[in-house]
Amino acid sequence: MVPMKLILKKAHLYLYMISVSFFYFLLYPAVYYFSHKPAKYKYMNKLRRVWAFLSSALAGIFYRFSYEVPIDRTKTYIICPNHTSNLDISAMCLLVKSNCSFMGKEELTEGVVTRLFFRTVDIPVNRDSKMSSFRAFKKAKENHHHDHIP
Repeated sequence: MVPMKLILKKAHLYLYMISVSFFYFLLYPAVYYFSHKPAKYKYMNKLRRVWAFLSSALAGIFYRFSYEVPIDRTKTYIICPNHTSNLDISAMCLLVKSNCSFMGKEELTEGVVTRLFFRTVDIPVNRDSKMSSFRAFKKAKENHHHDHIP
């Protein structure tokens, strides 16, 4: 017999995944529109934050962040979550309140939900290639540089 706790945990995971899918498809037309205008990628980030908040909230998940040291929001950071949960991406979208790019495995350019982001604002990396990693960090630097041009 399957314990009730395991059944509820699975049901909550499915609720969250349905919520993510629902809000993705609801926001998709706007995300798609901004994906064709590199000068407007910042709006893709804003929509991604809205998407993260709404999909988490519908599943009853609310985030609280605490800091050991205050964050200087005028500086550039590389944030590397341990990625032990499906919630890591949503948490990062809500934590980082400015424009950002995710780096991820090259296969994400083919994912249903990740394709649009990893072909535009995010940075795919071929994990078998040191040159690809180098290019990814150069692209991240370029993306940050363009964010600060008046």
